[in-house]
This record gives sequence, C-alpha cells and structure tokens, in this order.
Amino acid sequence: MTRHNSPQTRKYHIPSEIRTVDLPDVDEQELPHSVRLFLKEGGTLQCACQNRSEQKEVFGVIRGCTS
Repeated sequence: MTRHNSPQTRKYHIPSEIRTVDLPDVDEQELPHSVRLFLKEGGTLQCACQNRSEQKEVFGVIRGCTS
C-alpha cells in the first residue's frame, strides 16, 4: 500500500486546540450518538459513540478538559 492511499490522522491537544464541545441535535448528527468539537483554528470534528451513555461520558470528559 502506498502512502498516497493511506488515511490521514492527526492528534489534537484538547486544551489548546478545541474551542468548545457540544452535543448536536439529532438531525445535525453525521453519526448516531456523536459529540461535536469546534476547533480554535476553525472547523469541526464529530466523534461517534456506541450509545447515549458513552456520548454523555465523552462529552463530559472533553468539556472538563476545555474549561
């Protein structure tokens, strides 16, 4: 496999690169049970969780890191 076909990955330092985090409305979610992160440099990321309980836990952890 060539490097040209490999997926891009990037690590984010939550306290310095994430501006805020929220739970999108159901009709705004790209994937079920997602958490939306707003980047300080602009743009957003959505990460999907397996269920509502995990969504709330991930949201709480990331929110705690950004406040």
